Formats: sequence, structure tokens, C-alpha cells
Amino acid sequence: MTTAEKALQKILSGRQDKNVTYAELASVLTQKGWTLDRVTGSHHIFRAPDGRMLSLPRHGKDLKPVYVKEARRMLEEKP
Repeated sequence: MTTAEKALQKILSGRQDKNVTYAELASVLTQKGWTLDRVTGSHHIFRAPDGRMLSLPRHGKDLKPVYVKEARRMLEEKP
């Protein structure tokens, strides 16, 4: 199992939302076809292949659980 697969499993499980890093979530998004659209200050804006967008702040090591939950919702929903 690769690091990205482990990170995806961690994010989709929903049990470790406080311990997800920006790097883990960014790698999962890019593996799923999302691209880094732009960077505005400390916020990195990712775009899905279908046009949906997700803004992730890059402050400190771990992301706040609200961003992980939003990313999980967007990864699970059908385009």
C-alpha cells in the first residue's frame, strides 16, 4: 500500500480528521485528478476535473477538521 493510498484511507475513514496534514490531503487530491489551480496568500485552491473547487489553507502542520470533512464530502460525491 502506497503512502497516498494510506492517506486516502485515513481521510475517508473520518476517525483521524485532526491528524491529517496538508501534504497528505494534497497528494490524495492530485492522485484523484484534482489540480492546484492557484495560490492566494496561504490558501491553495484545488480544482476537480469536473470544475468543483476546494480551498485549503497552509497554516502549520495539520489541517483543521472542517477542511478534511469538506474534502471527504467532495471526494465521495459523484460529479
